[in-house]
Amino acid sequence: MRDASTIVTRYICEFACNVYSKALSTENLQAVFKRSGIFPISPGKIPMESLLPSTVYTEPQDTGNQATIEGGIELPAPETVKEKAVKMLKRKEQKLKETKQKNKGKLRKIN
Repeated sequence: MRDASTIVTRYICEFACNVYSKALSTENLQAVFKRSGIFPISPGKIPMESLLPSTVYTEPQDTGNQATIEGGIELPAPETVKEKAVKMLKRKEQKLKETKQKNKGKLRKIN
C-alpha cells in the first residue's frame, strides 16, 4: 500500500511551480500594470488622495504640551499636487518607452 502523503508531496512542487509560472507570466504582469493605470498612464485610475503629501501631526491644544511646530506646514493646492503627479508619471512613461525602443529587437537572457 502506498503512503498518501508521499504522493501529495511528490506532486505539490510540480503544481506550485505551474501556478507560480502562470501568475508571473508576461501577459499577466502587463495586464496588471495596464489595469492599475501605471503603464500606460491613466491618471483617472490613480486616486488623488494617494498622491498627496503627508500632513504634520498636531496634538490637541487641551493637552497642555507646548507645540513644537508653530503653524505647521502649508501644503500646495490639490490641483498643483495633481499636476506634479501627472507630469512625473508622464516622464516615467516616456522614459520607459525610450528604454523599450532602445532595447527593441535585443534578446534577453532568461536565467
